[in-house]
Amino acid sequence: EKTIRAAILHDWAESLTMDMPRSARKFLDNPESAKHAEKKAFETLLKDLPALKKDYLDLWELAHSDSDEGNLVKLADLCSMHLQAERYELSGNKDRHLQEIKAFAKKGIEKRLKIFPELKIMINK
Repeated sequence: EKTIRAAILHDWAESLTMDMPRSARKFLDNPESAKHAEKKAFETLLKDLPALKKDYLDLWELAHSDSDEGNLVKLADLCSMHLQAERYELSGNKDRHLQEIKAFAKKGIEKRLKIFPELKIMINK
């Protein structure tokens, strides 16, 4: 249940910051700037929810951590990213960045499948 709650909350801040593409992140002076901005946006969303703030911040941190829960959230996010890029291609989108997105997602998926080998059969279908 905790991992599902973390997964639901993990992208909420992007409703304010938008999902910064990897191609844009390389221009940041500090690679942590995007994560810092996302956390500040998340805290802004929580300012009117004081009773939930600590619990939600803990879940957000969990989703972005290198824990099993965080890696499972990231695996689901990467699978979604890869699937969306596939859908764009199948609809006729020829954007050259789709191959980069798919390669990035595939690399991250393969990394997480080493942590969760039992999911490999599901992911490969």
